[in-house]
Amino acid sequence: MTDQFPSEKAFEMLAVNLVADQAKISPIASTEKHFLNAITKYPNNKKLCELFAYRFVKYAETLKVQGKAQEGIDLLDRARQTDELALHQSMIVPKLVSMLNNLNCYGLKNIAKPELSLSEGLI
Repeated sequence: MTDQFPSEKAFEMLAVNLVADQAKISPIASTEKHFLNAITKYPNNKKLCELFAYRFVKYAETLKVQGKAQEGIDLLDRARQTDELALHQSMIVPKLVSMLNNLNCYGLKNIAKPELSLSEGLI
């Protein structure tokens, strides 16, 4: 058995895993706070930022399923404007566009013609 103290990288990975596990059971406001604190401490950890973006997308999907699509859209729009998630817009923007287009189609009551909604989408 070795008496060496674990490396800084091992502690960083433990912190990322703890934040990710806590995010699974916490409300989004608490999750956002935990991720932002962890990102402040470990700004170069790309996995942490990726997990942060993923939690926003998953929570927005949950809101959509619950019939709260507008709340999900607002959440994704806030995520899109978050500086810490600038590198992960490829996860956020397509989901935001999809939810906006779905909401627009539903509002038009014309699901058979989504191309109109797609052409007027975010992009």
